[in-house]
Amino acid sequence: MAPGLMQCGLESAARRFPDHPAVVTGEDRWTFAELDRAANAAARHFAVQGVGIGSRVAVMTSNRPEFVVVVHALSKLGAPPVLLNPAWKALEVDAALALTEPRAAAADGPGVELLAARLGDGAVLDLEGGVATWKRSSWPRPRA
Repeated sequence: MAPGLMQCGLESAARRFPDHPAVVTGEDRWTFAELDRAANAAARHFAVQGVGIGSRVAVMTSNRPEFVVVVHALSKLGAPPVLLNPAWKALEVDAALALTEPRAAAADGPGVELLAARLGDGAVLDLEGGVATWKRSSWPRPRA
């Protein structure tokens, strides 16, 4: 992988400072090691979906640690995230999807249903599994 890419810096931090905080939200802290393990699990999930170098993935989520995990995972795969504002309505989402043609998606809240209706249930990873699930390196299941 090319030096300087996001995943290189975070992977290096996970090796050098595994127990140091990487993401802090309120009382919850994610270490660099936890962040990297969760991103590896996410990358495996997206790879099974056929996501690889150059594949676009829609990301429509509120501000939460899982956003960092998903973007890190996509960086590991060489897949650019298509960042969709969670406040967008169907018309804006449709325009963005038409322009970018994402292969898969990750979302929370109303974005899950909105993207599932357009990309198919199996293509959307529902991020509502929560932080504790991710820290155990188990991945929330895609919508069935």
